[in-house]
Amino acid sequence: MRTETFSEPTITDAAGDKKLASVGRKVVIAEDEGITQLDLRKFITFSGLVVVGVASDGEQALKIVRATKPDIVLMDINMPKMTGLEAADTLLEEMEVCIIIMTGYPTERNEKVSQALGVAGYLRKPLVYETLMPQIEAFYEDFLDNLEVRRGSSLQQ
Repeated sequence: MRTETFSEPTITDAAGDKKLASVGRKVVIAEDEGITQLDLRKFITFSGLVVVGVASDGEQALKIVRATKPDIVLMDINMPKMTGLEAADTLLEEMEVCIIIMTGYPTERNEKVSQALGVAGYLRKPLVYETLMPQIEAFYEDFLDNLEVRRGSSLQQ
């Protein structure tokens, strides 16, 4: 049996130094491995984010993301019915959402395809709480910054 110890997330209000941009945000987990789904749900919930849906294949991920309109999607690459890259491509054509790709089989090709699609981040498994949550936070903050720039550019045109 695995036992894990988590340290409390660092959250402060406007008067403090640090408030995580992702706290309270809605998250969809798209992962076909049950134990990884459970671990991700535990990590996400413990860190103050809200899991609004879990999908075990790419087609289900599309339906759940469209229905719940999350802020962040954690998307595995290798899933049944539709790959995470195919699902990410479809979703990014339809909406502005922070998609973070996860893979246990990283390849240079998948990393390049992910970047070309415009996903917010690319994570290599295994995922560990102490490194995962700061990475999600950094990817989400970058996503927000890039979104602000894109919106500012479109207003100037």
